Amino acid sequence: MEAAAEQFTAGVEEAALLLEKTLQTSGGQGGESPYSPAGNAIGEKLHQEPGLDTWRMACAIITNALVFHYSIASDRGSILKPSAREFKRASDGNVNPEKLLNTWNEILNINYWPIFSVARDVLNEFPTTVAAEILTHLDSLATDLVGLGATTTSDLSGQMFGALISDRKFLATFYTLPSSAHLLAEAAVARISAMSDVPSVSDGQEQAKAVARAISSVRVADLACGTRRDVQADPHTPAPLRRTRRDRRRDIHRLP
Repeated sequence: MEAAAEQFTAGVEEAALLLEKTLQTSGGQGGESPYSPAGNAIGEKLHQEPGLDTWRMACAIITNALVFHYSIASDRGSILKPSAREFKRASDGNVNPEKLLNTWNEILNINYWPIFSVARDVLNEFPTTVAAEILTHLDSLATDLVGLGATTTSDLSGQMFGALISDRKFLATFYTLPSSAHLLAEAAVARISAMSDVPSVSDGQEQAKAVARAISSVRVADLACGTRRDVQADPHTPAPLRRTRRDRRRDIHRLP
């Protein structure tokens, strides 16, 4: 995961720097924005001030959508992968933003709105002079991440975002720190009556079954969690509770 996060960071940074160079203007005097209308529009879409951190976020969101695009294409034969020649421009071989956006609209007709809606809106605001170049770069990055297991490892995309958020060096945002998310999730799980009401019995197998039934009755939702960090934390928090009820450590992963 560390290797994927480092590659993700470096790839997104390169694309963000190109955006910064393209979107900067000679303005910025007397309260004017130092960025072009396209830069201001991207900031509005992300509800952030225009700037390098916003370009990083934009490129990270598009990369995440590309990774999920590859995953969906693997499951649905009707959806072409972003690397398919049908998406390439004949003039330079770069990914055609218009054709990709058309496919993302098809995917949105299925669902996946949290992933593709913002990515589509942001990509629509990219300057046409660099949109294809940046998109091709991010597609190459997404392809590498898929090779590292981004579509097969559980929530690898969320883990990569979490790694970037942990020290705030890359994305200077107000996202919940992973350590804070785990603390909140553990506090929430501890208050769930289904867990606290599990009886203590001498039979180890019966105890494990009781814990499994309690956990399987729990439903978790965090409707404001952009990276699923809080939801991702929850599956790990019941583990100490299971162990305190004499559940065997090697059997934890088998329980719902």
